[in-house]
Amino acid sequence: MIKNLTENEARELLHDQKFGHLGCVLESGEPYVVPVNYLFKDDGIYVHVLPGQKLDAMRVNHKICLQVDKIEDSSRWQSVIAFGDFQEIKRINEKIDILKEFSAYSEQSTPVEAMMEEKWNQGGLVVFRLNIKRITGMSES
Repeated sequence: MIKNLTENEARELLHDQKFGHLGCVLESGEPYVVPVNYLFKDDGIYVHVLPGQKLDAMRVNHKICLQVDKIEDSSRWQSVIAFGDFQEIKRINEKIDILKEFSAYSEQSTPVEAMMEEKWNQGGLVVFRLNIKRITGMSES
């Protein structure tokens, strides 16, 4: 049976998972979706990225979303979409604190997370927050 998740159930799934799909809109108007690691903290979703078309797109159009799911099999799953606004983290200390949290929970660090701490405040790496405006979720069991 398919049902809507409550907001608390949706937030619990966001908290429990660490991998999702970031959605944004390119300047051409095309949707763009990419897999990302994320951190759900203080009622926001933090993501780190390197420069590229997703970052360019988010800087122009701040409306973004993150889709997260937990799939046991084709008839037992949960899926959540968090909609909100892109906010780039520009304060170096805040950026480093978030990256330390990523490194602390990630057993298999991505190359970005594995970078030495002293490189985190140098150019290139961007950390941003998805400020959640709305969450929707569905499940089947």
